[in-house]
Amino acid sequence: MNRYYTADRRQEKTISVMNLILIILIILMIAAGFLFYFRYQKLGEGPVGTLSFALNKKPRFLFNIYGSKESLLKAPMAIYVTEKGLIYIANTEGHTVEVFNPTGSFAFSFGGYGVAPGKMSFPYGITEDSQGNILVAESGNGRIQVFTSDGRFIKVLADRENEKLGLQKPGPLYKDLKGRIYVGDLITHKVLVITETGTKLGSFTGVQYPHGITANEKGQVWVTEGGRNRIVLFDDTGKEITAIDKWGSDRPFSMVRGIAVNSRGEVFIPDTISSQIRVFDKERKYLFSFGSYGLENGRFVYPSGIFIDGKEKIYITDWGNNRIQVWGY
Repeated sequence: MNRYYTADRRQEKTISVMNLILIILIILMIAAGFLFYFRYQKLGEGPVGTLSFALNKKPRFLFNIYGSKESLLKAPMAIYVTEKGLIYIANTEGHTVEVFNPTGSFAFSFGGYGVAPGKMSFPYGITEDSQGNILVAESGNGRIQVFTSDGRFIKVLADRENEKLGLQKPGPLYKDLKGRIYVGDLITHKVLVITETGTKLGSFTGVQYPHGITANEKGQVWVTEGGRNRIVLFDDTGKEITAIDKWGSDRPFSMVRGIAVNSRGEVFIPDTISSQIRVFDKERKYLFSFGSYGLENGRFVYPSGIFIDGKEKIYITDWGNNRIQVWGY
């Protein structure tokens, strides 16, 4: 009787130890879950959108756009995506604007080399006005043309002949929430601010080779300054607030080109020669980089333009590989 009683006691002790271990494991799992939650909430990476977005703050490669069978992309410089998802690409050395559906399938193109209205010479910047028309800056012809969303020529908005503007070689274009158009001039080293009818509102001067323009939620304007390899933040009057000239542990940029800001205020900058995208938070703290030099999917050769749509998809002009890369979460 005592022998069986002792065996039962041993069995009870074994079960108790197993239960204790199980309870400890459950507590550790709950604690790990809370730590995960609070860590990502602090980084602004809580349960937003999909689970993959919460688990990995770096975007992932989705697909490429190389052009159509009739017209492959040639050194694309800039890109713009409408709210409907139409993708407009400045096919710079092809002297056209190529347009694609949200899935990357070809829709149509317009332009073609020339100086006549509707023709193009090295299109660079692209944006959309408040009426849904497409604005295209031509660095070759020194003008900004306006087209309907389906590519029909409307008018020349600004050109070298307008002495009041002083426009010489327009590069990037950006429209803010107030309808103001920002134009980076690569010869006069300034950012012109004009209305949608072409009237000059002002300018940001002393910016060496402005290759990218965007704005944050406060209406402050970011400009990538290619001549000094830095990113400058201005208020809406053109007064410089601050600048970023390094990333990571005081590492200088190799060459800056385009710039984009996502819905969380994070700033994305193609570091062209290094073939990587640098990302900063809205407080200008370096977060991470993605991409590397190469020909494979997810690798770049001189990335230049960048655009982020309302669904957090990231469109990057992979200039050296003659393609557009689309990234997401």
